[in-house]
Amino acid sequence: ADGCDWVITKSTRRLFVRNDRSTCLRGEASVSMDPQPWRGLTRISGLQWVAGNKVISDDQHAQYRFDRIDGNWVLTRLAEGMTTVAKKRLNHRLESFRFEAADGTQLSGIAYVPNKPSGYASVMVHGSGAQDRHGYASIMAVMAESLVNEGELIVSFDKRGVGESDGDYSRQDFAALAADVLQARENLAKRYAIPIEKVGLVGSSQAGWIIAEAIAQTKATKGLAVRRVFLIGAAGAALNVAEQNLYYTETAMRCAGISEASNRLALAQQQAFFDAMADSKLKPKLDRITRQSRLDTSIADWIFPGSEGLAARESDGPLPWYQTLPVHADPLPIWQRYRGSAYFVFAQFDDSTPTSIVTQRLSSITNKSVQILTIPNAQHLGLQATSVCESDVANRTAFHPELFNALAQYAAP
Repeated sequence: ADGCDWVITKSTRRLFVRNDRSTCLRGEASVSMDPQPWRGLTRISGLQWVAGNKVISDDQHAQYRFDRIDGNWVLTRLAEGMTTVAKKRLNHRLESFRFEAADGTQLSGIAYVPNKPSGYASVMVHGSGAQDRHGYASIMAVMAESLVNEGELIVSFDKRGVGESDGDYSRQDFAALAADVLQARENLAKRYAIPIEKVGLVGSSQAGWIIAEAIAQTKATKGLAVRRVFLIGAAGAALNVAEQNLYYTETAMRCAGISEASNRLALAQQQAFFDAMADSKLKPKLDRITRQSRLDTSIADWIFPGSEGLAARESDGPLPWYQTLPVHADPLPIWQRYRGSAYFVFAQFDDSTPTSIVTQRLSSITNKSVQILTIPNAQHLGLQATSVCESDVANRTAFHPELFNALAQYAAP
């Protein structure tokens, strides 16, 4: 009734509802101080769900019920004695999207096909970890829904070994992960007859390194170069993995109340580990610092192995991430040479990416089609926050509206 859209997405665990108040036509919601509320729903029974007053909460602040009336789905929300009803409005259809990677691995996903296509499309690119087509806490689905609302055709797929995809993502470096993304891009262009230069790449966090590698792989391939990019919270715009991990560790320990002395010791041990990876002559120094750091039990969770960890083999089990990923590879030169359009979106209170450092380094880019935006009062995924220690998803309440403004600008032809 207030003209707003409720956008329903899902993850592997739950449904999420976002009140997209940027679509409101009238009413108090249009001037709310909390313009993009986002809630995880917990199923009570059948088509009955509840939500708290934060993204993930055991409180039953609101009740949601799905009903099918005269062949159409209706969602009813009961909260604070008020009942609100929304009728389903589809501006796109969903299609299965299965394709074969370069090595023959079968990968599965979904295509969001808009009713009013703009002629542009994008492939969603994962962050770190075991992520399916919806992304961590549904973040990829949230961005996909926002983009398809602008007429963008979107493909999002399950990582290798996740969801319906075969293989094992943990054995893949950035080059292999980028190859999967580029294969999805080529398949999308062929299946939907969209010129490949109009098919962009959209992602968050670790996607920065993956998309940089995708750009490097296509630079010398005539007609396949990546020309459109959107990234949020991506240290891979200007930092290597070792630098990013050190920043994340320092921030996490400070937020956990670890003393400055212990913090410095853990960082010194991690730095020594990364240095020894690059120069084996530094192994004795690594082992010395590792022995010292293991005496401090307050930092046990942040300590890397000693030199024995540098000799890990696949025969011993899955390799740790620092053995699989190129931790010292610098992505900045790739972005400096990039000639397409790009939106780099960062957050003021990002616990995983040092926004001030990354944006300062990106200032060396002369490409005028690269836009750099810092969202105030937001954390790593674009959710509203007031400090760098508010990095979790569960206790947030809403997205910052600037995230969706930036997505709309990226989608504009």
